[in-house]
Amino acid sequence: MSSNKPKLAIVYGSVCGGCDVSLVNVGEPLADLLTNYDVIYWSIALDGKLHTLEKLERIDVAIYMGPIRTELNMKLAKLIREKADLVVAYGTCAVYGGIPGLGALIKPSTLVETMKSTVTTTPGSEKVVKSMEKEGLKIPPLTNQCLPLSVVVEPDVLVPGCPPAVENVEKLIDILKKYLRGEKPVKGLMLAEPRSLCEECPRRPKDMSKLVIPNIYRLHEAVPKEDKCFLEQGILCLGPITRAGCGHRCIKANMPCAGCMGPVQRVDDVGLKFLSSLASALLADKEKELGEEGLAKLLDKIVDPQGLFYRYTLPTSYLTKLVLKRLRK
Repeated sequence: MSSNKPKLAIVYGSVCGGCDVSLVNVGEPLADLLTNYDVIYWSIALDGKLHTLEKLERIDVAIYMGPIRTELNMKLAKLIREKADLVVAYGTCAVYGGIPGLGALIKPSTLVETMKSTVTTTPGSEKVVKSMEKEGLKIPPLTNQCLPLSVVVEPDVLVPGCPPAVENVEKLIDILKKYLRGEKPVKGLMLAEPRSLCEECPRRPKDMSKLVIPNIYRLHEAVPKEDKCFLEQGILCLGPITRAGCGHRCIKANMPCAGCMGPVQRVDDVGLKFLSSLASALLADKEKELGEEGLAKLLDKIVDPQGLFYRYTLPTSYLTKLVLKRLRK
């Protein structure tokens, strides 16, 4: 049946499902919002078909979750930008690439072969994969690189977080309510703070300029004190270069920030910025005694620096751009 209500589509890239959970967890405000929209596509909630989207001349609001990793993801991203008046990049994967983006430096063929050879959920898993392929259930063709929506098309609203915090989901719902009244947000609105998480952290040292990192410990090597900055305890926390706006969910659970809200303004590469900050504060009071060699040994304690510094932003980093540039030569 046709409806005169504004049309809303919720579209997926390579999602894990966490963003859907964060959206429905809002509860009544979401239910109230959806009474004013005609949800024409949301595959987890409706029996949505791609041709439904393709036939529509216009979509009022499209919410895109997940990064672009397959050719279908790419098709959907371009389709909603072409048809939708308001496009929302929802979740860190859609905004920055997210955890799936850690595959940005690996060839798609290598990823597929690794997946086929390491499926361990059932006995005889390789036979299961081959059986699926015989039945035509093939792995969707991958794009050359894992990309955030914001690199492929221009979103109107960006909601970072893995998954987005309740406070920011409620802000998005308010925006969609205002849209019903004809109020459209400023293009590129980021539902996060421009300042860093450290600037409003309850554990913030009195003088950040005098911060000294005494050593480098992994979480299982130390018991973090709940009233003291993680960095002052030698536990790496990405709060200094990560946007505020998450409600300090990890910090309140006595866990360091992993950077899912993305970089603060005017920081183009999270990893390089954090490494620079780390090098300047690491045993700063003993810098002369350590020397470059001593500092290098300490930095060697960082296990998987790529996964730590670029956990959520690798596809948009200088590192990825440099590697891809070299591969094209």
